[in-house]
Amino acid sequence: MIGGGEESYFDQFSGYSISMLFQNFGYYLLGHLRAFWAGPSIRLSAEVILPILYIAAVPLIIYGFIRRARRSTLLIELFFVFYMGVILVWPSVQELRFLYPILPLLLLYMGVGFEGVLEMLNARLPRRVIQAGAIAVGFGILLIYGVRVIDVVTEETWVTDGPYTSASQELFKFVTDETDPDSIFVFSKPRALSLYTERAGSAFPWTQSIPIAADYLNEIQADYAILMKTSDEPNARLAEFIQAQPVAFDSVFSSDQFEVYRLKRDQLVLNPD
Repeated sequence: MIGGGEESYFDQFSGYSISMLFQNFGYYLLGHLRAFWAGPSIRLSAEVILPILYIAAVPLIIYGFIRRARRSTLLIELFFVFYMGVILVWPSVQELRFLYPILPLLLLYMGVGFEGVLEMLNARLPRRVIQAGAIAVGFGILLIYGVRVIDVVTEETWVTDGPYTSASQELFKFVTDETDPDSIFVFSKPRALSLYTERAGSAFPWTQSIPIAADYLNEIQADYAILMKTSDEPNARLAEFIQAQPVAFDSVFSSDQFEVYRLKRDQLVLNPD
């Protein structure tokens, strides 16, 4: 939070609008968080679909948070409020993964809220009725998630993507068999490449100018560049960089989805314009 340039994240707040707060609220709490409690749903409209577990969980979470805050040291609750505040204010959204650190807390608060509801009902209804109802709710939740797990496992069994596609496997085989183990690669998925090929890698600095990007490739002593033939910004910018430096890149592998270039660092021009 302190400093400027690459030492700080505050540059991302340039041009910030308060509307981002409301956008993040809907994106995280009404969108991705809703998907965490998937299962049987109630369709309110073509755009609004609310899982039954989500409808039940939200009031329990709120009640559980209040109930626990009254009887705890507040350390976890302060973290929860701080973290929620950060992701709601942050100027960019990062899907469900930004919510991972607090998902266990949401389950905790839901459990505390459920416990509080049982205590209130115990004072008004026979104990056996409460126990039967609690067992039924717990069994229903397990049944819903059991069906979900079966669906996910079935989909993962039949649908392959990412590193499991034949194109990715072909790329990894080329990198493993045809390049030196000490080679350094520039790729939009460097960690996946490292995992499957044991080659060092780095992402292309696609937000930087051509001179800075060229200097970076020299600095890390990059040997190869892998271009994924997609329209996303990192790969599109890498393609522009290669086109601007044709003498420095020799194509050594090509498929429908990937192109591998051997990089001649001594041929890189810091400012091709």
